[in-house]
Amino acid sequence: MRRSDYGNSIEREELAWAAGLFDGEGTTYFHERNKCPILSLCQAGDYALEILDRFGAALAVYHDIRLNRVLPSGKLNYQLHIVSYDRVNYALDLLWPWLSTQKKIQAKECLAKCPIPDRPFKARLDRIGPHPLDDSSRIIKKTVSG
Repeated sequence: MRRSDYGNSIEREELAWAAGLFDGEGTTYFHERNKCPILSLCQAGDYALEILDRFGAALAVYHDIRLNRVLPSGKLNYQLHIVSYDRVNYALDLLWPWLSTQKKIQAKECLAKCPIPDRPFKARLDRIGPHPLDDSSRIIKKTVSG
């Protein structure tokens, strides 16, 4: 399956917006203890949850949003996480055309640390499983805890 096969399921404009937001505010890192990649995005302020919800909806992949901390200004800081090789790889594949060179290098270095030697960086979607936009497989978990 190619990106062009998505049809109208995923709006290119939303993905471009999500990629721009992630490029400036997000990170991809390898969690040493759990041996898995994490795509992370933090937002603070009055519209933080709305922004993170929109980002998660653009990717339509399982994610977690939680309260990270209260800033000295009193604003709440929320963090979105996408965890696991397949989910992070899928999300990066969607964002890839619009990411900066620096973010692409960061992503490649992160996924190269994963103990999954038989999977290339950009796994084809048919190897990942059902498309996340299928109603039967779309799961979005949102938790806010202190």
